[in-house]
Amino acid sequence: MIGSAVEIELIRERARADAGRILAEHWDDGVVPVDPRAIETALAAPAHGRSTGSRRGVSLLRSRFASARRVSVLARGAVVRDLSRQVDDIYANEFAVALLLPEPAFTSAKADGLDEIGLGKRFQVSPTVARWRALQLALRGERGAAACASRGAVRSPAPV
Repeated sequence: MIGSAVEIELIRERARADAGRILAEHWDDGVVPVDPRAIETALAAPAHGRSTGSRRGVSLLRSRFASARRVSVLARGAVVRDLSRQVDDIYANEFAVALLLPEPAFTSAKADGLDEIGLGKRFQVSPTVARWRALQLALRGERGAAACASRGAVRSPAPV
């Protein structure tokens, strides 16, 4: 079992940072939707001897999310492998959301007025995943604004 909310947030921050690094290394064209299977294939490469085949009967959206979670495992590398299942799930889910909905592209699409359904279609994720990404970015913006306010600075929340 993991401990505090601070520990959970540190796991989430690490996952977002790792997803950003993987996007910088493997998402050259910046076109959405991100192709997690191509990234998974590049990371798994023959050196790892892993198969990246998809499962039959799994929806495209679920398959993309599962592939992005597998990329999180390949990307972690230096992270201790004996993490609890709960920590592993938090990291993998946070990573997958950040990988499939890159912050600049997501905030731009949100600014274009897309709702959760429209965002889901654009990024080929479920509306639930799009809602989670919007919530992530809103919470990060609120925490940043609160931190600045506590230091006497005024800052608008990050766009969502």
